[in-house]
Amino acid sequence: VALGTIADIAPLTDENRILAKFGMSKIKHTNKVGLQALLKVAGLQGTDITPYEIGFMLGPRINALGRIADAAKAVELLITEDKKCAEVIAQELDWANQNRQKIEETILTQASERVEKTDLAKKRFLVLADENWHEGVVGIVAARIVERFYRSTILIAIKENRGKGSGRSIPGFHLYAALKSCEDYLLNFGGHKYAAGLTISREKIASFSELIDKYTWQNTTDELFSRKIFIDASASFYDFDDDFLKTLAKFEPFGPENPEPVFVTTGLEVVGYPKIVGKEHLRFKVREKKDRVLDVIAFGKSETILKLVKGQEDHLDIAYYLDENSFAGKTKLQLKIKDMQVKIKKTTA
Repeated sequence: VALGTIADIAPLTDENRILAKFGMSKIKHTNKVGLQALLKVAGLQGTDITPYEIGFMLGPRINALGRIADAAKAVELLITEDKKCAEVIAQELDWANQNRQKIEETILTQASERVEKTDLAKKRFLVLADENWHEGVVGIVAARIVERFYRSTILIAIKENRGKGSGRSIPGFHLYAALKSCEDYLLNFGGHKYAAGLTISREKIASFSELIDKYTWQNTTDELFSRKIFIDASASFYDFDDDFLKTLAKFEPFGPENPEPVFVTTGLEVVGYPKIVGKEHLRFKVREKKDRVLDVIAFGKSETILKLVKGQEDHLDIAYYLDENSFAGKTKLQLKIKDMQVKIKKTTA
């Protein structure tokens, strides 16, 4: 239940949250040989399982064969009692997931190029279709298009005279309700507020695209399409003692409709020299009031390294989540950047 609830991006509130919370605590110590094999190929043996591990490491592997081949193998993995069989299937799922990632990147590039040629000021809902796209991957790509262009999006894979599509929505827009308003153009559809799927005749795709965009214009305001960061509290690093962190943990697991709290701290000093890690991530340290120093990780913010100045006081304001970083058997608090604002000090001639 925990795997399905989190992997399907269902709201983590009420009974969903309770079932997910207790389900995740059991996954780490599961006696199910299929899950044990899956944890092994994902490099998660002995690791605490959170919505991140399910959403980005376990779920994609379980889904992978169903997206590009036969989902029955994933079902067999979850119910088998044969350890050797489980290990073989887990390896297949891992391979399928790697293959799925390559297909996904190709479709993402093609879809992004089309959106970049679109006047987004005139479009509030994106519908993209292609005969060469794989129907099992279009939902994942739709989510990435939403993240990149901030428009609710449906991608459709066309085969002969029929298309299968999958969509994702931006916050504040009910995707299923939008599809319901267009149901006369669809062969079938289903889903919820955040994610949905559909089947449509090829000749109806263009008309459907116009209709759902019209519906979106009629039921949204300009404000909805401005990215927002909702801050839960202004905080000092001195607030983050053990009691605070234990209390915060009681609100877990975080996810849809139970988001991770976002804090803001201003007037920070950059300590030491920032480093780029991976392809585009930034790692550095910040200090508050001379003696409270914390580690920071900023995903996708490598370009900001050009603005960060070591030792310049009151230089940086950050919005962030609290996170724990484990390395070499030690765990310590780090800040996971949601956004940051660098104050450039003016110089006088």
